[in-house]
Amino acid sequence: MPPRDTSSWQRVRPELIPRAPKPLETHDRTPALGSGGLPQAMSRSLRRRPRRDRASTACETCRIKKVKCNEGRPVCAFCQKHGIRCVYSQSTTVRPASTPTASLLLERIAALENRVDSLASQRTCPVSTTGSPHDPDPSFYSALSSSTTATSLGVLPQEPLSTPFTLEAASAEDHHSIVPPDNGLVGIETFSYGVADHRGRSSVEPESGHVGEGDIDPAAIHALVDQFLDLVCPLFPIICDVVLCEITSTVAANGFTDDLPSCMTLLVMSLAKAYATPHITVEDLAIFVKAVQLLSVLPLQLTLEFAQSQVLCALFLLKRHQLLDCWHWLHDGCNTLYAMIKQDEARKMSRPPDEKNTILRMYWICFNLDRDVTSELEILPRSHLGELENHLPLPIGCDESSLSHLQKHARIIYMFFLAETSLKAILARIMSMSASCEAKFPQETRAAMLATSPIVLELKNQLVIWEHNLPLSLGWSCDPVRDASAGSALATRLRLVYWLARFHLARPLVVHMMDNLGSQFSLEVWTALTAGLSAGYTLLRVLWWEEKHIDTITVMGKR
Repeated sequence: MPPRDTSSWQRVRPELIPRAPKPLETHDRTPALGSGGLPQAMSRSLRRRPRRDRASTACETCRIKKVKCNEGRPVCAFCQKHGIRCVYSQSTTVRPASTPTASLLLERIAALENRVDSLASQRTCPVSTTGSPHDPDPSFYSALSSSTTATSLGVLPQEPLSTPFTLEAASAEDHHSIVPPDNGLVGIETFSYGVADHRGRSSVEPESGHVGEGDIDPAAIHALVDQFLDLVCPLFPIICDVVLCEITSTVAANGFTDDLPSCMTLLVMSLAKAYATPHITVEDLAIFVKAVQLLSVLPLQLTLEFAQSQVLCALFLLKRHQLLDCWHWLHDGCNTLYAMIKQDEARKMSRPPDEKNTILRMYWICFNLDRDVTSELEILPRSHLGELENHLPLPIGCDESSLSHLQKHARIIYMFFLAETSLKAILARIMSMSASCEAKFPQETRAAMLATSPIVLELKNQLVIWEHNLPLSLGWSCDPVRDASAGSALATRLRLVYWLARFHLARPLVVHMMDNLGSQFSLEVWTALTAGLSAGYTLLRVLWWEEKHIDTITVMGKR
């Protein structure tokens, strides 16, 4: 055999040449430094990325058959194509929940303590009645121009009032303590459009040119009062028109001051503009801001005018669809009215007949509105007006015979008020029956009982009697009117309440029959079902045809 050329073989396969072992080092030596000032062995280990255990996200079928899975959920493409059951393995790796550090917890506790201290100082801070009212922050105007449909920034109360409302407590504290902070009302500080609650805050100079009460022409004040009496007062007759004209005339003659009549005049002007035009301007909103600030710094007065001012604030916010802020002022107004009525009873005070009828009208309007708002937001507590429901009658001066001395316009307003109040009382009974009928009737006979029970028949009879006793001079009909300009907003709202009551009579039956589609029912049940569905359809036709821009909250139905 010829000798092998080892040199050529080594040149071809140099990696197969055995390497000589390194000599053992008998003494310590500083390791050589690599790039970045680290030892070479360490730098090499850092360059090697550790292997990560990646969980397979393919389905079990694709993993077994070793095909590519597109990881489609709930079925991948391969399993869907071949009709195979697609199952994904659940990952058992549980990531530990991130726990807040001690410093973060301490920061949150400190922020809460500062918040509690600021609320306590605002509550105990004395209110000055001699100084000028607080003016809005100039930054409020920029917020007004950038937002026209903002929602309330307040925080919903977490629990209802835990302590009863007493007359002594209302007399001792300022009027904002009528809704005590203990009820969970923590965050209602800022209204939408920047309307702030300025209790206990330092005054800020307003931006010039936005709130100019001194520049308002007295003729413009009288024109806005007339608009209020035409548009707002018929829907919510809580103020006597004669008394309102006297108050606004005095303010127009003497100018605006830091008192309650000026506040009422500003609120009346704001409501007139809100109901007259669909879009309110920044200057108009600034007038309402000024009225809110003025009312916030005035001391509590257990008078009819003070309660009316609080309710006027609520009506403006309701028109702007700020429901939470509306409830805030409405709750204050209802409790002020409650304290005033209890004070009159304790002192055995007698009032003139016109003022007594105004108090009774305002009581029933606030009682119904409070019930409507709290039914929309069930977490909100109701006021204490419900305690007087069985003790206060309807105003005697609302029937047709006792209103012959009034003008026709005022007489129609009061008769509509009486008709709507009595109809809402029937609607409240119907809704309470609907809420409790599910537990009363057994499943087998529930449909028949919901259609022909004595309670349902009695409520139907009350609706028939109510419609029969309506005065003919109202010219009201329950049928929808196609011409939107033909009827008034009062007639439209009364039609909505009427058909809502008709629908709620059959609502439990409709729900029961929809849940039991395969069951057989008698002719009486089908007749009651048809009447309920027809009432609901007519309710929608009234909303669609007449278009009076009536908030459905005032119809005692959730939006």
